[in-house]
Amino acid sequence: MILNAQTYEVDELSQKSPSNSEEIYSFPILKGGDEEICEKINKYLIEDHLYINYGTEQNSIFENVWGNDEDPAMIYSLAFEVDLINERMYSVTLSGEYCGAYCEGYETTYTFDLETGDIITLNMLFTEEGLEGIVEEMEKNKKEKIEAKLEEVHAMLASDTLADEMRDYYTEMVDMYENCECVASIEYLEYQRFIPADDYLIVVYGRCSAHYNMAMDELWYFELELPFEQWSGLFSDYAKELF
Repeated sequence: MILNAQTYEVDELSQKSPSNSEEIYSFPILKGGDEEICEKINKYLIEDHLYINYGTEQNSIFENVWGNDEDPAMIYSLAFEVDLINERMYSVTLSGEYCGAYCEGYETTYTFDLETGDIITLNMLFTEEGLEGIVEEMEKNKKEKIEAKLEEVHAMLASDTLADEMRDYYTEMVDMYENCECVASIEYLEYQRFIPADDYLIVVYGRCSAHYNMAMDELWYFELELPFEQWSGLFSDYAKELF
């Protein structure tokens, strides 16, 4: 058992890949409470993340992502972390390495209403004014962090002792950050990743790098913390029920 809250608990389903015994796949299974709610949430997570129709698996829910002797794995190192579980909400982050044309690590967070079993999206939690404020803060936060990083990198480039190889590296980094898009939009907040906690939530968004230059992206994904003490006045009626 990983964590529990009142009548719900999250168990870990862990299995070894049949084609690679060193690869362990772990997945959250919600149990307890309302069985129909658990079934609905587990079905959503399995079908959305593991690319398999729940209940149709022959040997394992992982069989479409862990590969076999003929086909390479789609996901490696699948793991999860429960971010929040209480009487009303369940939030879990799944992580691993996704492989298509190339492989890249990822994290994605799902948040559910335990009263209905429905997914909760960020745009459901705030008024229009609140959503506008979040977009403004996202843009401001990203811009400030990029400007601070650029100032730091320009100082390094000004050094007479910087090796040519590192000068090229930091010059490319400057180009990446100077061309990074800082604009956010209310329309996209429906799909925006967020991680809720008891008295705040974190919005995770918009890294500057693509796959080919991600190794030099020292800022990586941006995070904006929204303390409820400051933002509760902009909660939607629905959010007031949840928090």
